[in-house]
Amino acid sequence: MEELVLCLTAPLASSAVSLLMGRVERGKVQQHVVLMGGAVLSLLASLLLFSTASARGAIDAPTLYAYVEAADALAVVAVSLVALLASAYEWGMSIEGRLPAGVYASLFLSLLFCSIYMVVARDAVMLFILVEALIGVSVALVAHSRDTSAPEVAFRYLVITALSALCVLLGAAMAILATGTSDVMKPPARSREVLALATVCFIMGLGADIGFFPLHSWVPDAFSASTSTVNVLFCAEHIALFLALYKLLRPASYTPYAPAFTTLLVVLGLSSILFGYLLAYSQEEYMRLMAYYTISDYGYLLLLLGVALREPVHLPAWRMYLINSALMEAGMLACLGTALTREMWGSLSLKARRAVALCFVICALSSLGLPPLSGFYAKLLLYKAVYGFLLKCAGLTAATALVVVLLLLSLIPLALLVRTFHDLLAESVEERAGELGIPRVAALLIPPVAAAGAALLLGMWPQLLLPG
Repeated sequence: MEELVLCLTAPLASSAVSLLMGRVERGKVQQHVVLMGGAVLSLLASLLLFSTASARGAIDAPTLYAYVEAADALAVVAVSLVALLASAYEWGMSIEGRLPAGVYASLFLSLLFCSIYMVVARDAVMLFILVEALIGVSVALVAHSRDTSAPEVAFRYLVITALSALCVLLGAAMAILATGTSDVMKPPARSREVLALATVCFIMGLGADIGFFPLHSWVPDAFSASTSTVNVLFCAEHIALFLALYKLLRPASYTPYAPAFTTLLVVLGLSSILFGYLLAYSQEEYMRLMAYYTISDYGYLLLLLGVALREPVHLPAWRMYLINSALMEAGMLACLGTALTREMWGSLSLKARRAVALCFVICALSSLGLPPLSGFYAKLLLYKAVYGFLLKCAGLTAATALVVVLLLLSLIPLALLVRTFHDLLAESVEERAGELGIPRVAALLIPPVAAAGAALLLGMWPQLLLPG
C-alpha cells in the first residue's frame, strides 16, 4: 500500500509546491523544474507500483477506495509516461499562456494526480469526484491558451461537462441503490433494472467527457484552441476516462441486459469510426484533423470494450489498444505542435525536422496497425476479438464483412496522416537554426522520439503491454 500512497503523493505534493513557488514569484525555469520533477517522481513511483502489483498479484487499499492489479499499474505507468513527455515538451515549447506559471504547473500535475487515482479507484462515488475534478482542471487548461477562441471553447466544454456530471452523479446514485454498495468490483445484488438505467447514465455522462460520437461536439474545437502541450497531456486523461468507464459499466455485465449494452457500445463504436474518418478527410486544419482521427480511435475502443464486457478474455487486448493509442497520439500531436509553430519549426535544423517527420510517420503507421510496429499487434487482437464475437452472434458473413469494412476504412487515415506531415515538411520555412539552445531542441524531440521508440520496441515485444 505504501507504493500506492507514494504514487498518489508525488504529483499532488509537486502541485502544491508549484502553487507555493508561484506565490513567491519564482521564474518559469524553476516552474519547469518542478513540473518535470513531479512527472519524473510519478513515473518512478508508478514503476515501483507496477513491480509490487506484479509480484503480489494485486494491492488492495480499502482506506483509499483503491484496488490495483498489474494491468492497472501498467496503465498508471502509461499515464505517468505521457505526462512526463508532455512536461518535457512544455519546456521545449515554452508557450506563454493566460495563467501564471505556478498555477499552470499546479493544474498540470493535478490532472496527473486525478488520472492516476481514477485508474486505481474502485468506488463509484470516488470515481465521480475524480472525473469531475479532472474535467474541471481540463477546462482550465483549455482556457490557458492564448488563442482568441480558447475562452469560448472552454466555456462550451464546461457547460457540456456540467450536464454530463449530472448524468454520472445520477448513475452513481442508482448504481448504489441497485447494488447496495459503491464498490464497482462487486456484482449487483438488488434491482438490475435500476442498474441498467445507471449504466445508460454512465455511458452518456462519460461519453460527453471522453468525446465519442455523438457526444463529440467540443472535441475538434478544444484540439484547435488548446496549446500543443495540453493536447499531448490529454492523451493521459483519455486512458483514465476509458478505464473509469469500464469500471462503472462492469457491474452491468452480470445482468441480463449485458447483451443490449454490448450492442449499444458496438453501434457507438462503429458510428465513431465512420464519422471520425469521414470528417477527418474534409479537414484543412491539422489539429481538427487529429481531433476527428482521435474520435475514430475512440470508436475502436468502444467496439472492443463492448466485446470485452461480454467476453472478459479480451480485456487485456482492450487495455493494450488503449495504452498504445494514447502513446502514439501523444507522439503525433507533439510532432504536429512543433511543426505548426512555424517560428519554432524554423529554429530546428533540417536534420531535426526530418527526425520529427520520421517520428510522426512511425507513430501514425503504428496507430493504424501496420507491422512491425506496436499498433499491429493491438489491431490484430482487436480484429480477432471482434471477428470471433460476431462469428458466434451474427454468423460468418457478417463477421467477415465487418472486418473487411474496417480494414478498408483504415486506408482513409493512412493517406491523410502521411500526406499531412509531408505537406508541413514541404512548406517553405524561414531558417532560424541556432536560435534555440540544445536543451530546448532536445526537449522538443523527446516526446516524438520516445513515442516512435515505443512503437518499435513494443512491436518487437508486445507482451510488455500484456502483464500476466
